[in-house]
Amino acid sequence: MKKGVALKLGIAAIAFILSIEPAAVMAMGDANGVASLGDYHAMTVRPDGSLWGWGDNYCGKIGEGTTVDKAKPVKIMDGVASVSAGANHTLAVKKNGELWAWGSNSNGQLGDGTRTDRHLPVKIMESVASASAGQWHSMAVKTDSTLWAWGDNGTGRLGNSESGGDYMVFDEGIDKTSPIKVMDDVESVSAGAFQSLALKTNGDLYTFGVNPEIHILSLERNKTNGVAPSKILENVVSMSAGQGFNLIVTSDGGLWGWGASLASQFAVDDSDYEWKVIRLMDGVAYACAGFNHSIVIKQDGSLWSWGFNKEGQVGDGTNERRSEPVKIMDDVVSASAGYKSTIAQKANGECWIWGYNLSGLLGNGKSHEANSLDFDPAVDSAFPIAISFGDSSFPVQTRPSASEIAPSPATAPLSAKPTASNVLVNSRRVEFDAYFINDSNFFKLRDLAYILNGTEKQFAVIWSDSEYAVFLIPGTPYEVVGGEMGVGSREAKTPSPASTAFLINGIPTMFEAYNIDGNNYFKLRDVAKALDFGIVWNEVENSIAIDTSAGYIEQP
Repeated sequence: MKKGVALKLGIAAIAFILSIEPAAVMAMGDANGVASLGDYHAMTVRPDGSLWGWGDNYCGKIGEGTTVDKAKPVKIMDGVASVSAGANHTLAVKKNGELWAWGSNSNGQLGDGTRTDRHLPVKIMESVASASAGQWHSMAVKTDSTLWAWGDNGTGRLGNSESGGDYMVFDEGIDKTSPIKVMDDVESVSAGAFQSLALKTNGDLYTFGVNPEIHILSLERNKTNGVAPSKILENVVSMSAGQGFNLIVTSDGGLWGWGASLASQFAVDDSDYEWKVIRLMDGVAYACAGFNHSIVIKQDGSLWSWGFNKEGQVGDGTNERRSEPVKIMDDVVSASAGYKSTIAQKANGECWIWGYNLSGLLGNGKSHEANSLDFDPAVDSAFPIAISFGDSSFPVQTRPSASEIAPSPATAPLSAKPTASNVLVNSRRVEFDAYFINDSNFFKLRDLAYILNGTEKQFAVIWSDSEYAVFLIPGTPYEVVGGEMGVGSREAKTPSPASTAFLINGIPTMFEAYNIDGNNYFKLRDVAKALDFGIVWNEVENSIAIDTSAGYIEQP
C-alpha cells in the first residue's frame, strides 16, 4: 500500500494526493557537527563538541563577550550538540540538554525574560532536544516532544493563536520574552523570517505565521495571518523555513517547495508557482532555504545549490543566477544557507564557506569594506574555501571573561621557502619555480600544464574574466601564453591565501593555493590527484617524481 502526501490548499481545504514510496533518509549533523549561518555571522560545532563563531558581532551574537567583529573563528564553549544562528542572535543546545542563547534581544528572542542584549551565553531551558533561531523569534523542541516558542509574534509565527502588530516592533503582551508551550508530539521545528514550520512525530507538517507579501500555503491569498498551527502535509521528514519560501523533504526523498520566486530558488519557470507546492528534486536527505538561494544534501552526501548568485552564494565559481541545481561538493553532513553566503561541514570535519565576506564572514582573516555592496574577488569567494580552527593560519582564540577581554594572540606569518627537492618529470629533471609551504610543495599551474603538454596527462588551462574562474580541461593540449617556467628569486617569501574558483570539465574542484608576488601556487598533490597523474616522493634522494604514465596513488 503506497503512502500519500496530502496538501491542504487554502481555507477551502482543497487537497490532492501524491503517491510516494518511503525511502531511507540520511541522519544529519550530530555525529560530525552542525554548521549554521545568520545574516552575517557563522557558527559551527566541531566533531569534538566545541562551538566556534566568527563574522559580524552586532549585539554580541558571536557570544565571546564583545561586539567586535571577528574575521577568524573564535571558540565559544564545549559540550555542544547543535547550534542555530538567527539574524542577530544565536541558540546552542548542549549535549546535556541545556539551551543557551546570546545576541540581540530586542523582541525577547533570547527567552531569558528580558529584552536586554547578551554578549555572553545565558542559560534558557533544560531538557531540550533541538532549537531553531528565526529572524526575530526562537523555537525549541524539548525531549518530551513539546514545542516552545518566544520572541516577536507580529505575524503569529509563535503559533499561540495571537498576533501582534508590526514585526520588528516589540508589542507588550503579544510578543513573548520567555518560552511558551505551543503544541505536543513535535519532532523538529524550523523558524523562518515571518513563518514557522513544525514537524510532528507522525510526519505531519504544521505551519503558522506568514510572510507579509507571500502568504503561506495553508491560507488563501490576501487573508489573515496563520496565528494557530495548521496542518498542510504528511509523510515529511525534514523542513526549512526561509525568507518568504519553504522547502520540505518527504519520506521518499522528494524535495518540495513553495513561496516567493523572485530569485529562482525553486528551479522552475512558472509565474504562478509560488501558490503551489512544487516537487523539485529526488534523492534528497536535507534541505535549507536561505534568503534568496537554496541548498540540499542528497542521500549520497553530495551538496547541491541554486538561486540568486550575485554574491557567489551558490558556490559554483560564478556570479550567475542558477535556476537549476548545480553540484558543489561531496561527503557533506551539515550545511546552512544564509543571507548571501553558504557554509558546509564534511564527514571528515572539514568546514567550507563561500559568498559575501562582510564583517569577516568567510573566516579567512579578510573583510569587506562596510560601504561596499559589490562582489570583490579579492575578498569575497564564489567558490568554497576551507575554514581553519586553531592551526598555524588561524590561532586558537578562547572566549574571554565578561570583565576582561583578552587580546587575540599574534599570528605567525606563513613562510614559503624555495623547493630544495629535485623534480623529475618522466625521469627527466626539470627546474620549477616552486615553494615549500606548510610541509607541502606548491607549483604554478601553468608551469605544470606546460611541462605535461603532449603527455598522457596533458591539460588545458583557461582563465575566464566574466566568471572569475580557472577552467581545467584534461586531455586537451595546453596553449602557451608566455612566462611559463620563469625562474624565481630563490628567496623565502610570505604567501597569502588565494581563493580563485576552479572547474575541471565544468565540475567545481577545491585547490589549496597561495599567492606569492602576484602568482598563484598550488599544492602539487592536489593537482596530481585532480588530474590523476603519478607523483612519488623519494626521501633518500630528496626528489619528487612526476609520472604521466601512472595514475595518482595516495601516500602517507
